[in-house]
Amino acid sequence: MHQYRFRERLEHGDQDRPWHLYSLPAVQGSVFPCHWHPEWELLIVERGTMVLTRNQDTQVLRTGEAVFLTGADLHTGNSDDPKLLVHALVFRSEHLRSERKDAATSHWVGPLETARSWVPGVLSAQSPPALLAKKLVEVIVGNAAGTELAVKGLLLQLMAALVESNLIEPCPQPPSPDAIPTIRGVLQWIEEHFADRLTVDLLATRSGLSPSHFSRLFKTFTGDSVIRYLITRRIAEAARLLRSGQTTVSEAALQVGFTNFSYFTRTFRSYQGVKPSETVGKSRPFGSTSSTSIP
Repeated sequence: MHQYRFRERLEHGDQDRPWHLYSLPAVQGSVFPCHWHPEWELLIVERGTMVLTRNQDTQVLRTGEAVFLTGADLHTGNSDDPKLLVHALVFRSEHLRSERKDAATSHWVGPLETARSWVPGVLSAQSPPALLAKKLVEVIVGNAAGTELAVKGLLLQLMAALVESNLIEPCPQPPSPDAIPTIRGVLQWIEEHFADRLTVDLLATRSGLSPSHFSRLFKTFTGDSVIRYLITRRIAEAARLLRSGQTTVSEAALQVGFTNFSYFTRTFRSYQGVKPSETVGKSRPFGSTSSTSIP
């Protein structure tokens, strides 16, 4: 959720609505792969259970619970719960600032933007912040007149509820100061070269680590093995290309690094739940994304 990669390429919202809501199921145990983005994010579990890895910490989220992520959070979500449904509201922090610097900006918004503070805990299901997060989802899905005002107002109320509940804390120094930049660099390299012939040994060498140490560190931060993460990224990109309707199945396979067409078809179906041919030209429903894309 960050001046490092894997930084996703999606634009979240626009000038009029600087936020976007995604609805995420779990597919093949993955809700979303490890990534970051400069916007802030609310994750709200509507049903089921999910494991969130934020930097090096793991948190279990259950029905009704939520978390608040900022630009300092490298995060990934995993779940084996077939009933899981998670909402991810991604929004720009400047949406909460005033044109003139005020106490709300200097005392609360600013420190969260500069990673001097964070919200480390899980927002319990019936806590005021979690209930406000749930209300935000309802308002955005309802899309009534004045939704823009309601969303901005609810986000400010949620910030106030976090402050009132003493849930905003000073950021501690990370226990392993070199680990996060290492993983950032690797994720950036994968993002820029995922269609190339990448191996664990190659990525470990670029990181200055042994293959075994690198593999353990990668798993700690992302929740995935290097190979599974790479395949997930390739399949997500292939799905994006196919949904555009401008790329054939064979072209998409080659563009993301698959040279064996049969293997690509089997792998795509395993990760996406449908054949590649069934994805061509098919856009997602409003507000939703697949679990192998990034909110």
